[in-house]
Amino acid sequence: GAAAVTVCRRPVVGIISTGDELVPVAETPGEGQVRDVNSTMLRALVEEAGGTAAGFGALGDDEILLRRTLDRALAVCDMVLISGGTSVGTKDAVSRVLEDCGEVLFHGIAMKPGKPTLLGRAGGKPVFGLPGHPAAAFFVAQLFVRPLLDRLQGCIRRRYAVPAVLAAAVRANHGRAQYMGVRLSEGGPPGPAHQEQVRAHYRPGGLGGLLLHPPGLRGGGGGRTDRGVALPLNRGPGVSYDGEEIPMAFQYLTNVPLERARREFRDALRCAGFGPEAETIPVRDACGRITAEPVYARICAPHYPACAMDGIALEARATFGATETTPVTLGAEAFTAVDTGDPMPEGCDAVVMAEDVVGQEGGSVRLHAAAVP
Repeated sequence: GAAAVTVCRRPVVGIISTGDELVPVAETPGEGQVRDVNSTMLRALVEEAGGTAAGFGALGDDEILLRRTLDRALAVCDMVLISGGTSVGTKDAVSRVLEDCGEVLFHGIAMKPGKPTLLGRAGGKPVFGLPGHPAAAFFVAQLFVRPLLDRLQGCIRRRYAVPAVLAAAVRANHGRAQYMGVRLSEGGPPGPAHQEQVRAHYRPGGLGGLLLHPPGLRGGGGGRTDRGVALPLNRGPGVSYDGEEIPMAFQYLTNVPLERARREFRDALRCAGFGPEAETIPVRDACGRITAEPVYARICAPHYPACAMDGIALEARATFGATETTPVTLGAEAFTAVDTGDPMPEGCDAVVMAEDVVGQEGGSVRLHAAAVP
């Protein structure tokens, strides 16, 4: 009888690319130019995670234009992703713009790739400053943006670490958590994946996970990983590393430990009241959505007490003590055979499913499980 359900609203994510060197993907780059890969990559990631992507174009290195575009994005989006402009160059204006209209929570995380990542908020909404390099932007989005999109949709993504064997040497990471793209395969060593870590993720049989090389782990040759952990992408990344304590006072490009940045960024958004929002939609449009509250049938169907499974209907007290190893025997007069959906026979208040019932000679049965009313 319920024609509509209340579900978690799909978050709207604004995507802004910055850099004088950017040209549209369809154009051939000239000298000193590169295609705007990040807009397409981030849109695909957001939509794959269930969000709605809103593109605001590729901007030049113009601080005033960036501020105006960010204001427009914040007015209609739940969060904003800005790629490029987060490093230490004179043209890198994202941190200055965000400090002017909001708050910079972290700038610089002890991870590779992705050190110049910026995390902040403006107007009560999260703003991510992602590196301009596509591989770095991809890894940062997997570690920070995707978990937040899951949270906004009421989604719980389980995390699995997979022990793996390295097919090639991994160099020392100089005190930063280092992420590398890998292919997970069985029966033989995987092929090289580092140069294809973004492109391969979006084609079947491509990139299968992320390899975490924790801070302080020395480089080594091929062979079984030591503290490195392979994280399947389709299960969602997530590895804890507490790292050394760093003062919370804002410092430009501070090497904040990765897990600390994730935890305190999440806490800051929670304190600001940032969380899932609900909407009511027709049932026909609810496929793939996550309910925000329980759904109850308005009309009991059927209108009579019905049996929920195939088996035998009886009084629950007659099954007391029945287990797999200590069965209880009942005569034919103590039960009635029923199918799923049948009316509950008069005088019965429980059903023992057929798998727990063994027929005996003379019509009696042996029960290997007790029932509850």
